[in-house]
Amino acid sequence: MMILILSFLALVAPTPSQPTPAHASTKTDRETVVKACAAEFGPAIDGQNNLFEVSRYYLLEAKFDNSGQLTQLGVLPKHLFADKHPEWNETSDAGELSWAEYSKLLWRIESIQSKGHLVRRAKWPVVKGTTATRRDTYARAVLATSDVVNSGRAKNAPRAIKYFVLYFTTTK
Repeated sequence: MMILILSFLALVAPTPSQPTPAHASTKTDRETVVKACAAEFGPAIDGQNNLFEVSRYYLLEAKFDNSGQLTQLGVLPKHLFADKHPEWNETSDAGELSWAEYSKLLWRIESIQSKGHLVRRAKWPVVKGTTATRRDTYARAVLATSDVVNSGRAKNAPRAIKYFVLYFTTTK
């Protein structure tokens, strides 16, 4: 039995004529994603930090690991970046995204990098202050969505999204 397994492994193992597939170069991965973000949302408003304007109050942030692979795409309120952009301090009340706005943005981000199919929906959100964060697991990412929750909202009010981030899984 052991000989059979070793024989099989020898057949499928990469040989010099079949090199192990390498990941695309760091520069290409980063450039490809940044170009896709620009195509979908317009030129970067902060190229050093990969920030793209989504609306008056929101932006898209793309983050990469040291090898240049995409790790995160998040739609966040601009005021979270006021330390580097003091002019965004005035946008501290970003409001919230309606369910329709959230769904449309998620669809637009899918054209930049696919999250894959839904694997597991979060059973319960984690409530902290006035936000409830849900983490849904997809084939290639985890989607963290922070909903607005407070005692002033009607119980049957539609979901209102404060921000969301896709955390992409990487394979090496």
